[in-house]
Parts: sequence; structure tokens; C-alpha cells
Amino acid sequence: YLKDELYAKIQHDPDLFEFIQSGSLDGMWYWDLEHPEHEWISPKFWQTFGYDPSAKKHLASEWQDMIFKEDLALALVNFHNHCDNPAHPYDQIVRYRHKSGSTVWVRCRGLAIRDSAGKAIRMLGAHTDLTALKNAEFAQQKIANERSELALILNSASDGIYKVDTGGLVTYINPAALKILEFTESDVLWKHFHQLVQYSNASAEPNPYKNSPVFRTIEQRVPTVTPTDVYWTKRGKRLWIESKASPLLAGDKVIGAVVVFRDITAEIKSKQKLAYLAHHDLLTRLPNRAYCIEYLETSLVRASRKQLQVALLFIDLDNFKDINDIYGHDAGDQLLAAIALRLQQNLRKSDFVARLGGDEFVVLIEDVTDHEQVNDIASNLLHKISKPTNIKGAATQTSCSIGIAVYPGNGTTVSDLMRYADQAMYQSKIQGRNRYHWFSEEINRRFVRENYIRQHLAIALDNKQLSVAYQPIWNKDIQLEGFEALCRWSHDGKEIPPAEFIPVAEKSRLIAALGDYVFESAVTSLHDWREKYQFKGYIAVNVSLSQLRDFQFIQHVSHRLKMLQIPFSQLILEVTESTLVENFTNYASTFDLITREGITLALDDFGTGYASFRHLHHMPVKYLKIDQSFIQNVPEDNDAANTIAMMLSLGRSLKLGVIVEGVERPEQAQWLDDHSCNQQGFLYARPANRHVCEQRYLVAQA
Repeated sequence: YLKDELYAKIQHDPDLFEFIQSGSLDGMWYWDLEHPEHEWISPKFWQTFGYDPSAKKHLASEWQDMIFKEDLALALVNFHNHCDNPAHPYDQIVRYRHKSGSTVWVRCRGLAIRDSAGKAIRMLGAHTDLTALKNAEFAQQKIANERSELALILNSASDGIYKVDTGGLVTYINPAALKILEFTESDVLWKHFHQLVQYSNASAEPNPYKNSPVFRTIEQRVPTVTPTDVYWTKRGKRLWIESKASPLLAGDKVIGAVVVFRDITAEIKSKQKLAYLAHHDLLTRLPNRAYCIEYLETSLVRASRKQLQVALLFIDLDNFKDINDIYGHDAGDQLLAAIALRLQQNLRKSDFVARLGGDEFVVLIEDVTDHEQVNDIASNLLHKISKPTNIKGAATQTSCSIGIAVYPGNGTTVSDLMRYADQAMYQSKIQGRNRYHWFSEEINRRFVRENYIRQHLAIALDNKQLSVAYQPIWNKDIQLEGFEALCRWSHDGKEIPPAEFIPVAEKSRLIAALGDYVFESAVTSLHDWREKYQFKGYIAVNVSLSQLRDFQFIQHVSHRLKMLQIPFSQLILEVTESTLVENFTNYASTFDLITREGITLALDDFGTGYASFRHLHHMPVKYLKIDQSFIQNVPEDNDAANTIAMMLSLGRSLKLGVIVEGVERPEQAQWLDDHSCNQQGFLYARPANRHVCEQRYLVAQA
């Protein structure tokens, strides 16, 4: 009935016709407000939402179930306002749920039909589907939001970002880029970026635009990644840059490029610093061992290709440990830095100098023409290094020993040259220090032998394959006074002379273990001989420099003698004169400890180390053992005899016991008898093992 009624009203009411005509309608409805459950709705309305119109009963509840609840509330408010006041329009945009579940945006307009009293009794309405328009609005808003977000991202990015057109002019630059490059936006926009920041390369040479990553990107239409590039700031500061340039395309056409870059200057400097630290010694600023090896390898390749000679100088400071011990390690560091500077100042620019570590340096002389050229350089370095250095206000003097090896004459590899130069340097040490020495095959053979001795001596110590022999010492009346304990070593059925293995032990730090072994054997024998044979004499034991400087060793000697109840006078520690003289100033505290403990000390090889009266006066020495070299030509050589006579007189004036070593002939013994001197030598007895000594000397004496 509502449909028929609507058609009738349209025919008599032109306003209704105009309303309907102006709607561009996607559905109409006519509502009986007196019976609000009834509402006629046009078929197109239902089709808009995906429903079959024939299935609908024209009830208001049907569309109210489809509209979003919050939009229904808005529509009802507007409905009541329009019914109450004709001037208030009934016009709003609401959302319906499509049968498929999607949202349909609808403009819903209506006009109340009133009775003669003005009361709304009917409502005519129309729907317009706005879904396509709304979706377009949403798409535009999304684009706007994305642009806003993109702008926020670009403006907030820590990396620099800029955009150029095909001519290289800047059309956009973000704040980070401006900050990095110290420009303002007006400095950069519509300016040629390359001419602003990439006008020259790392060496400050001109850098054409065609060389730039941006140009390549635009020309080749492909991204360009540049791990390290150079930009220049507005103030002319050079920056290391990592960048990626990407082409901007409009269809198939390139319209420019966008570049993302970051400042990696700090990283580059950090890497450079790490590389420097990895290849240089921090104290002296010289190349270190790793860099030295690398440089030497390159140098030898170059020398081989050009058929040139290269000289390697291995330099080791003499007695450097004394500087550390006397003045402290900071003073030692100061000296090393000064020596490094002297080396640099007194070498050619083409020469290479490095610090291997400790007090060892290496100098490489390339393009060697003859040995005299190298001799001159080595002599000059010896002279310069030996000059005094002010350390803590005191003029401190040192010297060095230099070993020289030549490529290709001595070796063709870095390891060979280093080893041979090192061996030659030790030869300089042996010959008295403060000199240079060339490598020779004889040196190499000696070092090979020493290495063999060192390896097997260590094994012999571990496996207790050494022995101790005892050589008698006779007093002036040719009565047994004591024994000297001497280490013996038999290897592969052959006796290795002490003169060969003792120096090797001293160099390789096996001497402490060797000395401990002899000491323990000697005190054990001394204890047993006292118990079995009431032995009243002494045993002399040689001690090394490392043992003498070790307070714990001195205390151990004292402890063992007390534990075994051996009088301190029955054990004598022998130390060579040269050892004590060279290290005299370092052992004042050791001498004090020896004196406090009551340990007896003998000065061995007396006459070879040039001990002065001052030395003897301050040393806790009770015996002098005159070196065997002085007795060899006595009595035939008057000068030799007079020399020993003076030594005997010196010892007696200082109230020291004197023993002459190396007595081998009766004439020597007779001369010494005439001078009332204790003797030791092959004339009386060769060193023998403990059992033989007991049978020969102690059984009969007991």
C-alpha cells in the first residue's frame, strides 16, 4: 500500500518529484511513521547490498539489521530532529554491511511528509552508493599518510639522503645530509651536487663528474654501491663516505637518482689506527715484528727480480737488563725510544728499521753494492748507539752487538736471514760486545751444535742422565783439603766436555736446573761422607749468575745445610770473577744475604775478570781460585810467575785463601810448594765419581 500511496503523492506533489529526481538514486524507501514497522524499499536498494528484493518483506527491521550500530544511532538522532523541525535536514553518510561482509558507504537523505497539523506521518528517502568515492578518498589519504611517513623517515634518518635530476641538480636533501656536509638547504637545492662535495678525490686532485657514482647510475640505469668515496664539506673537510646511488624511473625513462650515504670517516680512521697498531710498536713507533717479516718478504722478492743484494742487521743492546734493574722499566723504555730515534736518524730513507721486541732491532739495507758499504753503516750505528743518553737526569751509556747476514749469499728466505743474523749477533756478544760480526758457515755449524746440545741436555736433566765428579783440592802440605764438584755428561757413549755444555746451559736457562742438580748431589755426598768417614773438608760447588741473583736459592742453600747439620764452612759456592765484576752493582743485596746466612763464597777463575780492590773488599769472598791460564808457563816464564806471586800476595793481604787451578807438571807444583799455596789439577788427581773418591781418599783417611 505504501508503494501505491507514494505513486499517488508524486502525481500531486511536485516537491516529491524534485526530491526523487535530484537523488541519482541507488535505492528509495517510503516509511509509514504511524506504523513504523512498515517501510517500502525499492529493489535497487537491496541489489546495492547484494540481496534478492523478492525475498524481502518491506519491514524497517530488515535494513536496521544491516546498518552499523553507531551509524544507526546517528541516523535516528537526525530523524527525530528532522521530524521535530522541518528546517533540520535528514542527510548523513552511513555504513551498511554488504551480504558478502564488505562495507558499503551510503548517503542517506530523507524528507518527512506531514499532515495538516505539521506532524510527520510519512518519510520518503533515497540512498546514493558512495563506496567507490570513499575508497578513492581512503586511497588518497593513504598516499598522503605514506608521504608524510616517508618525509618523517627521511627527515629523521641518520644517513644522508639526496635526490638529483638527470643533470645532477639537487631536488631534495634531508637534514642528516645537510648536517654531515655542513650545508644549509639553500646552499644545495637546485645546485650541482658533484660540484659542491665531490669536486676532488682523496688526494685533492680534480674529480670529473663522469667519474662519480651518480653519473654512472643515471647513464647505466643500475644501482651503484660505493664502499669508500670522498665528500668535501662546506668548510673543506674531507669525509670518507659509503654510498648507494639508485636510478629514479618514470616508466622506462630515467628522471634522476637518489643517493643514500653515511659518514664512515671515524670507521676508516679507526681501521687505520688498528692497522697501525697491528704493524707498529707503540713505544718506539717503529714497525713491529709482524710488519718487519712482511716487509722483508717483499724486499727479497724485489731483490730476486732485480738480482740485488740485501743486508740484514740484527741489533741487540748490551746489558739492557741492567738499565731496567738499576733505573726501572720506565727508564728502559725511555732508552729504547731514544735508540729507535737514533737508528732512524742515522739511516738512509731507503733503509728499513723495525723493533722485533725487547731490546732487539732489525735494519734492512737494500741495494747493497759491497760489504764495505754495510761495514760503514754498522760502524756508524755502533758509534751513535754508544753515545750517552740522559735517563732520569743521569747520563746512561749503553752499546749494542750487531750480526749481519746477506741475501742471497747467506740465505734466500726471511727465516734463514733472521736466524743467521741472530747467530752472528751472538758471536759479537761472545767476542766482547759493542761490535758487529758477519755470519759464516762456521757460526752456523756452531749454532747447530749448540742447538743439539741444548735439546739433549734438557732431556738428560729430565731423565737424570747427568753425573757429578769430584776433584781433590790439596793444601800447601799436599794434604786433602776438599773437593770441587763438577758436572759430567755422557751422551751416546761419548763424554760431552763441560766447556761445551755449560755455556749452552747458561744461554738456554738450563743452568739453574743444572746447578740445582750438582748442588743437591754435592750436599748429599757431603752429608754421607761426614756420617761414614768423619770428613772435615769442604766441597766447592759452582753456581751461576741466575742462581746467585735468586734469593730463594741462597735461602735454600742455608736451609739444606741446617737440615743436614752440615757446618757452613764445609760448603763453598764458587762464582766466576767475570760474572761478579760485570754485575757487581746489582748484587749488593745478594752479598748482604750471603753474609747474613754465613755462606762461604769463592771467586773462581780469578785474574780473568779484572776485579779491583774495591770489588774484593765489598764481596763476601773467602777464597780466590787463580785461573789455570796463569800457571801454564810457570816457572819458566818469569812474568807469569811474578803475576801469580802478586795474586798470592794480594789474597794473603786480604786474608783470603788462595787456590791455584790447573797444576799439571811437577815443576809447577814445586814452585807453588815454595810459595805455600793450595793446589788443584791433573798432576794430583783427575775428577772421579763419588765411589772412586771415597775409596781413594776417604776410606784411608777415616
